[in-house]
Amino acid sequence: MNTHKAKNGFTLIEMLIVIGIITVLVGASISAFSKMRSSADRSRAQELVHNTAVALTAIFQQEGSWPKRLAANGASDGILDAYTALPLAKGGYMSLTMNSDKSALGGLDKLGIVDPWAAAVIKTKGDSASLSDMVNTPQTIQDHILHYALDLDGDGIVDNASVGGETVSVRASAIVWCAGKDGKMEPYTSGLKKDDIYSWPPGQARKAKGHMRRKGFTIVELLMVVGILSVLMTIVTTAAAGALKQSRERRADALVAMVQAGIATYYAQNDEWPDFDGEGKTGNYKLGGDEIDPDRYELTDTECDNVVRELIRKSVSQGANPLLDVTGLFVARQGAVTSKTHGMDFMQALKGTKRSPEKMKIAQMMFGYPNQADGRFKRFKMIYSIPTDQLTVSK
Repeated sequence: MNTHKAKNGFTLIEMLIVIGIITVLVGASISAFSKMRSSADRSRAQELVHNTAVALTAIFQQEGSWPKRLAANGASDGILDAYTALPLAKGGYMSLTMNSDKSALGGLDKLGIVDPWAAAVIKTKGDSASLSDMVNTPQTIQDHILHYALDLDGDGIVDNASVGGETVSVRASAIVWCAGKDGKMEPYTSGLKKDDIYSWPPGQARKAKGHMRRKGFTIVELLMVVGILSVLMTIVTTAAAGALKQSRERRADALVAMVQAGIATYYAQNDEWPDFDGEGKTGNYKLGGDEIDPDRYELTDTECDNVVRELIRKSVSQGANPLLDVTGLFVARQGAVTSKTHGMDFMQALKGTKRSPEKMKIAQMMFGYPNQADGRFKRFKMIYSIPTDQLTVSK
C-alpha cells in the first residue's frame, strides 16, 4: 500500500505569486510615501512663505518704517539672504539662529531664509554649506532663498514687484515668494500653475505685466463682448443690492470670528482674558460693563475697544504668530456712533484717506464691523459669563 506524505513548503509557483504581491505592495508604499513627503515639504514651504510675510508686516506696524537693509532691496525683487534677513531675527519677529554676538545669522540659517528643500541640503552639509551647493541640478541654494517686496510709499499696495520677471502689484504691506521644489522661478502667471509659492492669493494681485502677450480684438469679437457685457450688466444691476448685503454680512461674521479666535488664543497663552480697562488689569470682568443678569455682564464700548487693542499689541509683540490679522480690521474714529458713522480698513486709518486725511492712532480707533444694510460702522458686543468663564463676541 502506498503512503502519501504532506508537503510542508511552498511550491515554486506559490513562492513566485507571494513575491509578486510583495513587490506590488512595496512599490505602492514607496510611491505613496514619496507623494506624502512631497506634499509635506510643500506645506512647510507655504507656511514659511506666509509667516515671513506676516513677520515683515509686523516690523512695519511696530517700528513705523522699514529697516534700511530691507528697504534697500525691497522695491521690486529682494532676497532674504543672511544680510537682509537679520532684522527679522534681531527684532524677534522670526525664530532665526544668530551668532554669539548677534551680529549675523548663524547655524542652519547662516545663508538666509531658504525653503525646505535647500534647508535639507544645509542640514546635511553643516558648516561647509554654501550658496553654490546644488539642491537639484542646476539650481543651487541661492535659487531657493525666499524673495520679497515691500510697500515703500505707504499706500497699502506693493507696487510693481518683479515676480519671475513679470510685474505684479498686490494689496499688502509686504509679499514673499519662492521658486518651489525645482528652484526655477517662473513668471507669475505661469508660476500659479506650477510649483512656485506665493504669500498672497491670486485675487489679491491687481495687475500682471511683462511676459503676458497682449492681443487686440477683432470687430466681431468686440461686438460679442459688448453684447455679453450688456446682458451681464442687466443681471448685475438687478442682483447688486442683495449681493452687496451678503458680502457685508460675510465680512461682519468673519471679523467676529477672528476677534473671538484671537481672544481664545490669548486666553490659552496667558491663562487670563485680555485687558479691557486699559490699565493692564485682566480677568476681573465683574467690575466692568452693564449687568444683564446676575451671572452675565456686557462690556462697555470702551472696554470692547480695549480688548481689541490688547490683541493688537500682543499680535505685534509675537511677530510671526499674530492673534489677529490686523489688516482685516474695520475701524472708525472715536466718538458717538450714529447711522452716519463711516468705517474704514485698519491700514487706511493708519495712513489716512481722501475722506479722512488725518492719520489715526490705534488709541483713537473704535473697532467693529460694516452694517449689512449700508456698510456704515457698527460696534462689537462682548459678554462675559461668570459660571462658564467665557468671553463671547457678537454683532
